[in-house]
Formats: sequence, structure tokens, C-alpha cells
Amino acid sequence: MFRSFEAEPFAAASLGQVHWAVMKGGDNVAVKIQYPAIREAIKSDFQALRAAGFAARLTGHLQESVIRETERGILEETDYLKEAQNIEYFRKALAPMQFVRVPEVHHELSSDQVLTMSRVPGVHLQDFLKTNPSQELRDRHGTGLTRLFFFQLFRVQALHADPHPGNYLFNRDGTIGLVDFGCVKYLRPEVVRCYAQFWSREWVHDPGLYAEIIRVLFGPKVSPDEPRVRRCMNGIRTFYDEFHPLDKAPKPLELADSKFMDGLAKLAKTLVKNRSCSPRMSSFHRTVSGLIRNFSLD
Repeated sequence: MFRSFEAEPFAAASLGQVHWAVMKGGDNVAVKIQYPAIREAIKSDFQALRAAGFAARLTGHLQESVIRETERGILEETDYLKEAQNIEYFRKALAPMQFVRVPEVHHELSSDQVLTMSRVPGVHLQDFLKTNPSQELRDRHGTGLTRLFFFQLFRVQALHADPHPGNYLFNRDGTIGLVDFGCVKYLRPEVVRCYAQFWSREWVHDPGLYAEIIRVLFGPKVSPDEPRVRRCMNGIRTFYDEFHPLDKAPKPLELADSKFMDGLAKLAKTLVKNRSCSPRMSSFHRTVSGLIRNFSLD
């Protein structure tokens, strides 16, 4: 099938591993191979999770809808044909972001458990930082990651929802490679509007917008007047008022600052305590928390 194939993987994770190879035509590729029986193992793990979390599910702190969404997302990562579709979608959708590099799928050498892609140039974040890049280049990449996130959120309305440091490849010319599209979340318009409201907070003076956010966060059957809903929304407003104020020019945000991390932890505690664990929001939280982790590395 290939001119050459490296038996030792250059990357390995929980679901599979990736090998370098050269196609018969001479193209350098990365071949992602899934571990045997991984789907059955995932289903078994989630059965164990449901059993272990019975009490939390009974009280509503661990919602079945959240478990189902998480299980769906992880099982979807084992379908490499679906991942190939995700790659093609993002290659087209991210074309206006000229600094972003997305791999190309070789369909003739791919299946539901094997995915062959073009190699994307760049090095992982930790290796990039070891080269002692200038502050200007660091800022350029940080700006690029931020632009990439908001472009996905508001223009593409889909998120590459696995911001692990190994899924970004950095280059000294400012370009960023984006790989591993197994975990992608396609967003509904009302969910995107909800995200936007976290920053604009127009819902504070607009009951209609407020009710729409409640439907997204808590479900259509939950009243906006419930005390737990009010506590969650007050917590969200307090957090964004402090770290993204609307009445004055925002100060530079130090993501590694203990004050910011303490505020984030306090908000998370409020949301969990008041059972605001919307499955629609899980990908957003995962993506944002991953980006914060990446930005905090030095």
C-alpha cells in the first residue's frame, strides 16, 4: 500500500496511534490507526460510569443527557470516516484563515479505522517553546489561536473541540497546523447566540434573550425564575463583568493569574452545584479550558 511505512508510531493516544509513511507516489503522509476493540471498551467504561454515578444522577448533578453527549462524542472519535468528513469541512471553512494549515485526506488509503492524511508542518507547543521564540512571535501565535477560536465559533459555527497541545503545530513563520478532527462539535444558531451573550450581556435588559439562554443552558422545561437558574446566571454575569467589563477598556488578561483561575473555579462550582451541566455547553467548556491551558504554558 505504501512505498515505506515506519513501524514505530511517532504519536500515540488513548484511541489509536499515528505512523509516518510515504505513499507510492512519493507523498509524505501520517497514518492514524485505531486500537482493536476500542469501541467496545468505551461502551463498557460508560456502563461503569453510569453505575458508579447513580447517586449523582439521581440528584441531577450528573445528568444522563451530559453522559450521553460525552459518550456520543468519544464514540464518534472512533469513526475515522466521520473524521475525514470533518477535515474536509474545516479545510474549506477555515480557508479565509490563511495562517492555518489543515491536513488533506487520502481517501483511497482510509477506512473507518485507518485514516491517511498529508503531513502538516510544524512542531508541538512544548518543542516550539524550547526554541526560545521571541515575544513578538509568541504574541503572534497567541493572537492566531484566539482568532481561530472566535472564527470557528461565530463564522464556521463548529468547534475543533480537542485543544490538546499536541493538536497544534507551530511554525516560525506564524502559521499554525491544526490536526486531529475526531472531536468536532457542530453548533446550532441559538447556541452560538448564547455564547455571544456571555460577552455582550444584552440579556441583562432583554427578557426574551434571557429566556433563550435559559432554554439552551437548562432545557425548555426550566423556568427562568427558578432560584438555581438565577444563581447560575448571576455567577456568569459576575465572572464576565470582572474579567471582561463593558463599561471600560479591558485590561490585559493574565490567564495564569490566580485571581482569574480562582474566579473560574468559583463559577464552575456554582454551575455544578446548581445543576447547570448542559450537554450543549460541554464542547465549549472543553475548548475554552484547553485554550487557557495552552496560553498559560511558558
